[in-house]
Amino acid sequence: EQRAESREQRAESREQRAVKMISFEYDTQFIEALSFGKIIGLTRTPLVDEQPIQPSLLEKANDLIHMNAPLWRKALPDYHGNQCMEIASRLYALLNSHGIAADIVVGSVSIQGKSLYAITPELIAKEAMQPGDNNSGLNLHAWISLGGDSIVDYSLPSMLVETMGAPPHFWQAGFVESAADLFNQSIKYRPMVVGAQILGLVNSYDPQDMLESIQSFSRKQR
Repeated sequence: EQRAESREQRAESREQRAVKMISFEYDTQFIEALSFGKIIGLTRTPLVDEQPIQPSLLEKANDLIHMNAPLWRKALPDYHGNQCMEIASRLYALLNSHGIAADIVVGSVSIQGKSLYAITPELIAKEAMQPGDNNSGLNLHAWISLGGDSIVDYSLPSMLVETMGAPPHFWQAGFVESAADLFNQSIKYRPMVVGAQILGLVNSYDPQDMLESIQSFSRKQR
C-alpha cells in the first residue's frame, strides 16, 4: 500500500510540475505578447499587464458577462465558434465600460497537442504592417485577458462541441479561467499579441470605437 501511495504521489507531483511549467510558459509568452504590439506598430498601450489578478476579479467579470448576455449576444449566430473577433470586441467594450480593465489577445490554441489555428507572430506582424496583403485572411483566435494568465473566451467552447465532441452544454458556454486551469483540461493557449488595436488592422473595425460609443452614450444618460 505504501508503494502504491508513493506512485500516486509521484504522479500527482509530475502533474503539479506540468501545471506550473505551463503557467510559467504562458506568463512568459504573455509578457512577450504585451510588448509585441509596439514592435509591429500598435500605438496604444495594453490595458492589462502580466501581474496576477485576484480570483474575485474573474468572478466579477463572469457575473457581468452573464448579466448582460442578451445585450452582447444580440444578432450573433447560435454557433460562436467562428465569431471570436466579434465576441472579443463586444466583451472588451462591455468589461471596460463597467470599470473592469480588459484587453484583447490574439494567438493560437492547442487541444490535446493539436493546434487549431495556423497563426504565428510573423504572420501577425506582416498583416499589421501591410494590411490587406494577406488575401486569404489570418487563421487566428482572439480572447480577452484581465491580466496575468486570465482567459475569458466565449467562442472556443462552441467550436469544441462542433469539432471535438465536447458536451452539448458547451455550445454557448464560456471559459473564464486561468491558463493553468485550462491546461488541466488539455486546452493550451498561446498568446502572441495583446491589444484591441490589432483587430482594427485585421478586422473590419477597431473595438475601441465600440467602447467609446458606449461611454459616450452613458455620459449622455447622466
